[in-house]
Amino acid sequence: MIKVQVPATSANMGPGFDTLGVALSFYNTMEVEETDKDVVVEVSGEKPQMLVNPKHHLIVETIDKLFQLAGTERKGLHLTCDNAIPFARGLGSSSAAIVSGLYGANALLQNAFSEADLIKIATEIEGHPDNVVPAICGGFTVACQEDSSVRYVKCSVPKQIVAVVAIPDFKLSTAKARAVLPQDVPMKDAVFNMSRAAMLVAAALQQDFHLWGKMMEDKLHQPYRFPLIPGADEVIANAKEAGAISCVLSGAGPTMIAWGTEDKSCAVAEGMKQGFAAAEISCETMVLTVDNQGAVILP
Repeated sequence: MIKVQVPATSANMGPGFDTLGVALSFYNTMEVEETDKDVVVEVSGEKPQMLVNPKHHLIVETIDKLFQLAGTERKGLHLTCDNAIPFARGLGSSSAAIVSGLYGANALLQNAFSEADLIKIATEIEGHPDNVVPAICGGFTVACQEDSSVRYVKCSVPKQIVAVVAIPDFKLSTAKARAVLPQDVPMKDAVFNMSRAAMLVAAALQQDFHLWGKMMEDKLHQPYRFPLIPGADEVIANAKEAGAISCVLSGAGPTMIAWGTEDKSCAVAEGMKQGFAAAEISCETMVLTVDNQGAVILP
């Protein structure tokens, strides 16, 4: 029996569209073993739409891909998935599934693939690296695709820096959130984002996490996505008024994530909740830290 734990992730980090990401301290776990039977998938916690054929489960498809790449025929599978990460909320549920499948399959294959191999394969499946890299490596990560490889840098984030997430009670698919983005943007907006993203990374490398939080402004994706998220402006204003350093979309949304220190976290969480409530949206709030470890095989 192989048991895998994978953290939730928050991508984009404001100005770092499809590039910046961070791992968060709540997790999906999966147990997998090969059997002499067919494929069985048992799911507890957060559940996607019911699958008629378990072979079409994303984790199973990912396991099959790695076995195919290894040139090995797998046996039957028994998967037990305990999902804490909500679906279609901007917290990396699909990346967690992909990474779970890759780590479980790699363990069954006696670790035939390196971490770099798994990052490359996960990025190919997901389409971009900003969620899968922190899910695998943990911490705050900067990643980009270069030809057939993925380059990345990881920075650890101290536990004193907390993330307050407000998860509204509705889903927003990545496809829908991408559909509202323009094909072209003004040069001044591109320069605005480049400067903030560069300063954000420099601040992380210098371990200046107050500046890191301040540099999360964005003009390339959030202004176009906020109309899809009732209450977003109020959530941001309330979070900052309560002491958050910054408040941005988590991934493509609709979850909002505020960064700050633990002493202000309860007030920030309540402010974010009231921001959504003003738009007649209920939400769940969580106070999290950055997971600096990433995906692991549990004993």
